This record gives sequence, structure tokens and C-alpha cells, in this order.
Amino acid sequence: MTIVEVNYDFRMKSELQKLRDIRIFLPLTSLSMHPYKLSIGLFISEFLLYATRGERENRPLFNFVAFSLEWLDGVDDGFSNFHLVFMIRLTRFLGFSPNTDSGVEGGYFDLLNACFTSEMPLHGHFLHPHEASKIGLLMRLNFQTMHLCAMSRDERNRCTEVILEYYRLHVPGFPTMKSLDVLKELFV
Repeated sequence: MTIVEVNYDFRMKSELQKLRDIRIFLPLTSLSMHPYKLSIGLFISEFLLYATRGERENRPLFNFVAFSLEWLDGVDDGFSNFHLVFMIRLTRFLGFSPNTDSGVEGGYFDLLNACFTSEMPLHGHFLHPHEASKIGLLMRLNFQTMHLCAMSRDERNRCTEVILEYYRLHVPGFPTMKSLDVLKELFV
């Protein structure tokens, strides 16, 4: 993951644009050297490829991604939940953030309609109450507080799978990610 600034000559009739200048916009030093950060970076890179495929210029989205990567690059520990917080927070910029205001205490979470409900949805894309309660928790976390949420590897992997399923339901053509298997092995 590298954030670069690119200047190019745009020509409407050309499929290949001519680069004028390219330089590193935000130097990230530890992201490529730390094995756990590198694995997270590869996962986030593949994830962003699919999640933002149809996006046009979006300055708030760019700022969020740049800030997030800069934060990950600068932290020494306590980042095992980074990918969860990143993926959940990214939904706000993509327009399909879970509606936690509809929270029904002890209710189901409908992944398709992005809301809590007191009754089990008729389709199969929902979380049972014991898992649904984690959605609100994840929505409240940020990079500075995520280390306070202790999870086992299995819980973290389950959260990752649920969030990716949520993206598959809301982003057309979102595929199965290849880097997920590597990420699942990390962060005991």
C-alpha cells in the first residue's frame, strides 16, 4: 500500500494515458516492514480494489483511507482489530452504513436491509441476537479505542466473514477475497 500523487495527460480518445509525474504522497515506513502490518496492508489493498471499484473522485473517502493507513503505519501495537474497524467505518463513505439507531435490544441484525429487527428475517442474510450485538460495538470503535475490544482469533475471523458478507450484499460483484486466508492465521 502506497499513496502516490500522479499527474498525467488525459486524452479522451486514448485508453492509455501518458504519465507526466508520479511521486509518493504519503511515505509509509513500517507498513511494508512489519509482517502483521504487511498482511493487513495486503488485505486492505485487495479489499479496497473491490469495495471502491465504482467510485469516482471522493475526497472524504480518500482522506479516510490515507488517515487510516498513516495511523496503522505509525502505531506499534494494539492494531489486531484494524481491518474490522476500517471495513465498518468505510461503509459510511460508500453509503451503506449499518443503521444502529434501529437497535432492538436482543434483536436480529438484517444484513440485507442493514438494520436491527425484533423478528427473524425471512431471507438467510441476518445475524442472530448473540452476534448482532457485536455490530453496535464495532460501530462505536475507532482506531484509538479498538485495542480495548479483546477478541479471540475465531471471533475476529467470524466478524471479518460477516463484514465481507455485508459488502457482498451491498457492492455488486464483490468477490471472495484471496488474502483473507492469510489474515485469518494472524492475531491470536
